[in-house]
Amino acid sequence: MLRSLVGSEMCIRDSGDTDGVLHQYSTHADPHTYTLSRECSVSSKRVAQIECVPELKKLLVVCAGVIHLLALDSLQIMGQLTRLGDTTLAPASLIRVARHSGRVSVCVIVEKMVLVLECGGGDTFSVVHQLSIPERICSMVQLPYSLCLGSKRGYSMANLHSRQFDMLFETGSSKTPLIADADEELVLLRDCVGICVNSEGKPTRKTAIQWASMPRQMIFDTPHLLGLMESGVEVRSLDGRDSAPVQSIALRHACALARHPERSLVFAAAEHEVYGLVGVPVTEQVGQLLQLNHFDRAIRLSAYLDPKVASQEQRRIYGLYACDLFAKGDFKAAFRHFGLSDANPISVVAMVPDLLPPYVPQPPPPCNVLMPALVKSLHMQAMECAVGFLEGLRAEQLAGNSAEVASVLDTVLLKALLTLGREQQALELLGGKNHCHLEESARLLDKHGLEQGLVSLYTSNQMHARAIQILQAQPQQPPHSKVVGYLRKHCTAADTQLVFEVMTDIIKLEPETGLKVFTSARAGPDRIPTGQVLDWLKQHAPELRVQYLESVIRNEDIKESGAEYHNELALLYLASVTGHKDYDKTKDLPTRLAVAKEAGSIGRRRKKLILFLEHQPRCYQPDVLLDMFPANQLYQERAILLRAIGNHREALNIYVHRLNDDKLAERYCLCLYNLDSVKHADIYLELLRVYLQPPEDISPDLKAGLALMTAHISQMDPIEALALLPDKQLTVAKLEPFLSSALRSSVEKRRNIQVQRHLMYAEVLGLDGRLTRLQEQSVMVAPGMPCAVCTQPMVSGQAVAVGPNKSVMHPACHTTQPPAAAEDVH
Repeated sequence: MLRSLVGSEMCIRDSGDTDGVLHQYSTHADPHTYTLSRECSVSSKRVAQIECVPELKKLLVVCAGVIHLLALDSLQIMGQLTRLGDTTLAPASLIRVARHSGRVSVCVIVEKMVLVLECGGGDTFSVVHQLSIPERICSMVQLPYSLCLGSKRGYSMANLHSRQFDMLFETGSSKTPLIADADEELVLLRDCVGICVNSEGKPTRKTAIQWASMPRQMIFDTPHLLGLMESGVEVRSLDGRDSAPVQSIALRHACALARHPERSLVFAAAEHEVYGLVGVPVTEQVGQLLQLNHFDRAIRLSAYLDPKVASQEQRRIYGLYACDLFAKGDFKAAFRHFGLSDANPISVVAMVPDLLPPYVPQPPPPCNVLMPALVKSLHMQAMECAVGFLEGLRAEQLAGNSAEVASVLDTVLLKALLTLGREQQALELLGGKNHCHLEESARLLDKHGLEQGLVSLYTSNQMHARAIQILQAQPQQPPHSKVVGYLRKHCTAADTQLVFEVMTDIIKLEPETGLKVFTSARAGPDRIPTGQVLDWLKQHAPELRVQYLESVIRNEDIKESGAEYHNELALLYLASVTGHKDYDKTKDLPTRLAVAKEAGSIGRRRKKLILFLEHQPRCYQPDVLLDMFPANQLYQERAILLRAIGNHREALNIYVHRLNDDKLAERYCLCLYNLDSVKHADIYLELLRVYLQPPEDISPDLKAGLALMTAHISQMDPIEALALLPDKQLTVAKLEPFLSSALRSSVEKRRNIQVQRHLMYAEVLGLDGRLTRLQEQSVMVAPGMPCAVCTQPMVSGQAVAVGPNKSVMHPACHTTQPPAAAEDVH
């Protein structure tokens, strides 16, 4: 029987008798006729298997368990493969040749062992993998990193590196394992069913291949799978969805199949004949299927075309299939296939009557198929499916290549949605990015009375004035809320003049609502500049400037980086105080009013001013503001500004001599000292100078100075403080409280230092003692001693960790112990 096909223009078969004679058939004058050209006797035993290695120009013949090497062209016997080093290759029961990444390897089954041989050039082979198998193997295919093995029990996948076997499934009742290598897939036979799997043994197709009867042999010749049956050869697609065979060839006496290595040619051997089955080119097969309207099979078959034209041909077939489905009334499937085709989308939607806008000329149909007239129910059904088609184009951005095409398709989609009564979807279309034709879309929306759609249409086209006109004509509750909401959401710095024009009347009628237009969180160049808003508010609503600036400064997204608007807000706060009816500009404020304790609205305004000055010192310019504040009023505000510019002497003078509030002055010093005790180390001395060296019109306050020295001796230098005291009227009795406090402070500091020194010395002694105890311990580590944590043996020369009970462990293992257990590990 035929065992294998070898060479490019010849085939070899054995005699079929008990002797090992090979017959070579070649073409001569007639390329379609094979004649006997040579015979060769390999062995006195029957030939069990023939494998061809065209890359090495060799033939591998198995006779009586021995592998013979023959020259491919002359059938001359070149030797035998019986042993490679210490590995025996006999008795060999099954061989297979595999090709991966340009390398040729030979798999050999020797009893219960699989050997993978790799050719090293010439006649030399080497064993690269060796696996033990649990049972007799009847069929085998080698993959790049694994072997697919078939036995009577079932199929398994063997990993060549890990040597692990994974059982796939059983062979069924037939107990006949057959494996066909279908390029990137394997076809495994189970009874009369062919199951496609990948290199990991996982199924690749939802449906299996259903043979008419049990095949005796399977062979893959792109793009079909051939099965040898009792009645001949059955040709099937790998896609099990095709229940009928592609072709059935009657060859009643055929007993074996073999595939040509280079072209679409399969040999079938009978008892006395060899038949050549030539594959019809895929292009012709696709054409034949299209003539029979077998579009599904044509699409699947076109995947085997040249990759350069396969995708284009599939899109063409999808278009033909879609037209056929449309003509049959299956609109949903038709538009789904149109989405996969290369048909012009405008031509596709034009197939639905009255859907194209009037300004678009009628395009040619996508295919030459006679379309029946659509009744109203079918017309609406087709329009429903067209909506899904157009939405799919928008989602995949297929219409984005041409602005003109995108405009037509979006306008068609809007028309279909309005016709079908899907107003909400139409609003969503107009509310997002779209290319709807302005005039035609406005006509459609006006026809259906959808004013909100008109607003969205004008908004998407940056025609804000027309959108606002529509909103102003609508009833609004609360008043002007729709217009204000529109301005906040859509208008930018480019629309400044429009915003000012619209807001001129609104800001007077609804100032709180109108101000929201300018206080929105819009950031960056799209926001209306703050300076322009302030100028406009100054003319039309000056009372809203404070509220506007507060929002600008408070909002982090639009916060101004400069001090200009902080100065402006501070001056507006100042104006609100000085312009109050209770503010007296002619005389100094009484002491009780000088610290912002006034009742009523003027008190609230001063508190707001003081809080702003205290919490925003780095944002405004205190030197600029100081010149604008009254010199003999608002002393607390002036003190805050003086502190901001670092003039602490003048600030303390205000607290002590103007406000007569010693506690406020001491709180001032404490705040600065706690903030930075190094930078402001002399702040209490500065306050002492204010007490003892006041302005000329004020007498020194020795009593307050001595009280300050006594209370805060630890925050000032005693020597410098004594130097500031006047020589006159100074007795030891007056200095006694200060001196006692100074001595107590000095002794306390000394004792604290001594205690800290002794504590640190005791800690050092404790650490030294612990170190000495740990260094005195010794542990004997014998080879193979187990780790106390992981139980793995210790390696000689490896570092170890010792626990408190002298247990030995790996250094990495002791880190996994709980803190209490690992505390004393060293």
